[in-house]
Amino acid sequence: MKLIIIDTNVYNLVFGDKKDEHLEYKIVYDKVMNNNDIEVIVGGTKYKKEISGVSKEPYNIKIIEQNYKQKLYPLKVAEALKEYEDEKVDKMQIEVIDKFCNYYPKGKTESLKVDDGEIDRNLKIINKIKNNQYTKQQLKTLLINELEIKPDFDDPHIIALLNVSKSKNVLTEDKRAMPFIKQKLFYNDNQIPRIHTKQSIKTNGLLM
Repeated sequence: MKLIIIDTNVYNLVFGDKKDEHLEYKIVYDKVMNNNDIEVIVGGTKYKKEISGVSKEPYNIKIIEQNYKQKLYPLKVAEALKEYEDEKVDKMQIEVIDKFCNYYPKGKTESLKVDDGEIDRNLKIINKIKNNQYTKQQLKTLLINELEIKPDFDDPHIIALLNVSKSKNVLTEDKRAMPFIKQKLFYNDNQIPRIHTKQSIKTNGLLM
């Protein structure tokens, strides 16, 4: 079974039927919903929040869960969904940011440029997490809003999902995230995942 992560910035375009852009991703929809050889990977607090569409703080985790399940129900019925435990994905998200913050000052992140203040801010948060200084609700809010390198690396949960699932395929149109997704340091096997986009699908189809 082939596994793919569909970033939330294109999820509604792939599975929606009211947008013109859906036609550009129809090949993905057909392969997921009709071929039964591709599963969409989901999991983690931040991914669930983004899929749910909930934006009002303080975040109501129950509403997030309800909206999330409703949104993903068609994929579940089609047996095209592979869910990973939130705790595993959340833990990996923390590890991804921790790794980046520790490698960045050593010049091991190639050409990426981020604000040093963001490195310090995230390291302080991670230190508090390691010392159990947050409640479960506070930690979930941090995973959604704060544990990221602002403004460009706001998708560490995507890399976390790639690691937990061992998938090497992600569909996204987030150009800011792509340089981070391509960093070998995040992956134990040093293999960079294939990034699928509207243009790559148009040119080559969905090669996995």
